[in-house]
Parts: sequence; structure tokens; C-alpha cells
Amino acid sequence: MDKVHSIEHSLFAEWTRWLQENKPEHGFTYDGVICRESWNDVNKHVLFLLKDVNDASDSFNLRYYILNGVCKAGNWRTWDNVARWAYGLMQTEQGYYPDFSEADKWGLANRRVDVLKQVAVVDLKKKPGEKHCNQKMLEDYFQEYPESYTFIAKQISLYGKLDYVICCGDGVYEIFLDIIKQESSILSDYSGRDLKYIARDSTQCAYRIANSGTIIIDYRHPLILGKGVSKRSVYLRLMNIVQEALENI
Repeated sequence: MDKVHSIEHSLFAEWTRWLQENKPEHGFTYDGVICRESWNDVNKHVLFLLKDVNDASDSFNLRYYILNGVCKAGNWRTWDNVARWAYGLMQTEQGYYPDFSEADKWGLANRRVDVLKQVAVVDLKKKPGEKHCNQKMLEDYFQEYPESYTFIAKQISLYGKLDYVICCGDGVYEIFLDIIKQESSILSDYSGRDLKYIARDSTQCAYRIANSGTIIIDYRHPLILGKGVSKRSVYLRLMNIVQEALENI
């Protein structure tokens, strides 16, 4: 894993070169492992899959932004919850997960980077976007840029054995399953059993236990909590899904 960033850079060079020759209007988002050294030091590897970057520029370096921008008090949206979830996922074991009061501290502006630099973040839509991207827009993107299936699969394969893949937002889980299906030779370890988590209020959530043991979870976007939905409740729900998945491995 020491060369993960250099391997990422080689893939991104190939990817952007292809886009410049075939889809010059596309632009690009640089993402993936946030900090190589921190990634190498952790015992559990977590990948967050998101839709796209809310930025109007042609090129956006998400890794640099997470390391240097999310620590600012005004940039708490999305990344405070991702930091809490990441901390909980990396500390959880079967029969145990950190209480919300403990995880909540890692969502604070002065601490969230310490957790976020230990994970990987990948946007499925590498074209920097606007404020909103729904499932239909994501599906349309992959129809317009079908080469993205292969490139995304290659990128995810660079990260080796993952403990968790958290698909954040409407349509992300479905697109990821499509990528696994279409690029099965690259992501063969991600085929597996599809299951349902049923909460006490009877709401359901899909998750997959891959053949490799990776737990893939269809979850909400960390920014969109909704009326009556708290940061505590979405953290605890995620931890409960993980506990059920661990029991089913």
C-alpha cells in the first residue's frame, strides 16, 4: 500500500488523458485515499462512495480540500458526519461500537481531519457538479460516459481489501452494484450476498456482504438529514446496520 498514491496518480493520468482526447468538456475530480501514511497505519480500511463534488471548476482536488478545508468552522456540512461515521466504523467490533458522545467529538472542526485522513473518498461522477445530483442524473452520467464503469472499478481495486464501503446518497449503491456486475473481472471480490436491515420503525436499508468479507452499505447522504433526523440517530442507525452485518459474515 506504500505506493497507493503513485498508482492512483498513474490511473488518473490515464483517465484524464482519455477524457482530454475524447470528452474535453468533462473536467476531473481527484479523490481517493486522503493521506497515504494514515491509510497505511489503520487496521480497518473504509471507503466512502459519494456522487460528485459541488464545485463549478473544471478540476477539483478533493483530497487537498479534505486535508486543508474541512477543518474550517464554516465547512462542517457533510464532513462532520463522515468523520463521526468513519470513527465509529474503524473502532467497531462485533458486539461493540463507540457511543455517539465519543464519536461526536471527532466531528468537531479541530478534530475531523484526524479521522478523515485515515479513509478513502471516491466520487462516482468525476465531473465536478452543481448543488444537487439525484439518482437519475447519476444514471444519465454513466450513460453519457460509460467508460467511467471501468475507470471507477480500476480505482477501487487499487485499495485492496476494504472492511467497509459506505454508499452515500440516493442511487450510489445501485450504481456501485452495476459497476461490480459490469466489471466483474476487476471487482470479483465484491460479489456476494444482498441483505436487508430492518429498523425498529420498519424502515429498510440494503447491504451486501461481499465474498471478501467487505461490508457494503446503502446509506443516506451525510449532508441530508431531513426534518426530525439528528446526527445522533443516523450514527446509531449506521452502527446497528454494521452490527447486524458482522453477525451475518
